[in-house]
Amino acid sequence: MCILFLYVANNPSRDSYKVILAVNRDEVYKRPTQVANFWGTSPDVLGGRDMQSGREGGTWLAVSKSGRIGALLNVLQSAESLSNASQRRGRGFLVNDFLLNPSVDAVQYMSKIHSASEYNPFSLLTVDVLNRAAPQVCFYSCSGDNKPQELPSGTVYGIGNSFIDIPFQKVIHGKEAFTRVVNDNIEWTRRKVSLMAFWKF
Repeated sequence: MCILFLYVANNPSRDSYKVILAVNRDEVYKRPTQVANFWGTSPDVLGGRDMQSGREGGTWLAVSKSGRIGALLNVLQSAESLSNASQRRGRGFLVNDFLLNPSVDAVQYMSKIHSASEYNPFSLLTVDVLNRAAPQVCFYSCSGDNKPQELPSGTVYGIGNSFIDIPFQKVIHGKEAFTRVVNDNIEWTRRKVSLMAFWKF
């Protein structure tokens, strides 16, 4: 399953991280993708890209030099819904549009998406750490009656393929382990090692 853990600091010191992000993407191995790289047409954006026919150019995770991050996760759906999945719009461009328009407010952007029903179920997380007085973390899951919400920074978040308030057990346990790494007051070089070891939980 796709899984994401995020921490955005409120007031980071000069020698600390502003953002700590750990993501794993589960996808069909045969689905063609490009590995993470700076995009030729948008050299300020770094991320992998979907090369599936009809979905070319979209992404599930990318970051821009302007301090924005976009992450897309699939939300599990019924077999009946899956039968029409290929007829709906590609969701990867939701991340692209956010990153390539740095003047657009995340909540306003998600509100426009909220009115669209042509996508398969998804969760979208955005982070902006450079363009505002304080870091902005926003989340939107397009299933049900959910609305875009701005999340407080300084908190650890864990998101999987379910609604953010109904997490799978793997997300719960992973969030606990990720929180320990974030809160561990060790030197930064050792923290990097801890973050790499985190994925063995």
